[in-house]
Amino acid sequence: MVKKFLSIFSAFLMLLTGSACSAKGDPVTEKDSVDGNGIKTVSVNYRNVHLVVEKGTSNQLEVELDTYERGPELSVNKNGDHVDVVAEGGIFQLGFIKVGGFSGKSPKMTIKVPENYRQNLNFEGTAGNVKLRNLNLNEVSFSTKASHVDGAGITARRINGNSASGNISIAFEKFATEMNLSSASGNIRLELNDKHPDLTLETTTASGSREIDFPIKGSKNSEGFSGTIGKGTHHVRLKTSSGSISLTP
Repeated sequence: MVKKFLSIFSAFLMLLTGSACSAKGDPVTEKDSVDGNGIKTVSVNYRNVHLVVEKGTSNQLEVELDTYERGPELSVNKNGDHVDVVAEGGIFQLGFIKVGGFSGKSPKMTIKVPENYRQNLNFEGTAGNVKLRNLNLNEVSFSTKASHVDGAGITARRINGNSASGNISIAFEKFATEMNLSSASGNIRLELNDKHPDLTLETTTASGSREIDFPIKGSKNSEGFSGTIGKGTHHVRLKTSSGSISLTP
């Protein structure tokens, strides 16, 4: 009886997987763009999509979504000085059962901000990794679930973000940044590209290691550490629940 049940259950799972694969349809690419003049904030909301935000080569904000016929859909709207970019969808219904996500290659959205864009970037999403490349911004803020956030070539005055499940890694082009970062289940790694930074550091980790590759004056306890590197100009707060914290030149 048990073997029969397991056989039926396995066949059912295979049916769901196959149905979900066929339900997403063939690959398609959606594109949109808006004039970059006057934009002060770009807000991105994604679900079941990998996200890349990078510096463009024109005065347009350009968005490209590699998706599927019945996968996430793209929406780009400019309202005054604010642009909303949304890529959501990809939930398939089989009777009373919803099947979400994708097998094989996941959808990917690439956003190219205007070449001279120096304003704000906000992003919020679930189930998709995020790459930030060669950006010079005023403020970056984010909230993610089941997503790794990886930045390289970054310059920003402020970065505030939290990840419910995923690593946060930022490699700076130029560090002069106020930061408040937290990860509930993941590591935080910062590469400052500066051998003599000026910052006041506060770190908290419930069960993780700390690697601070700078001379620092401060105090520590079992969970936290606070101290000054250089002149202590910029405030950096890093918190993990079950992950390591790393700060390197």
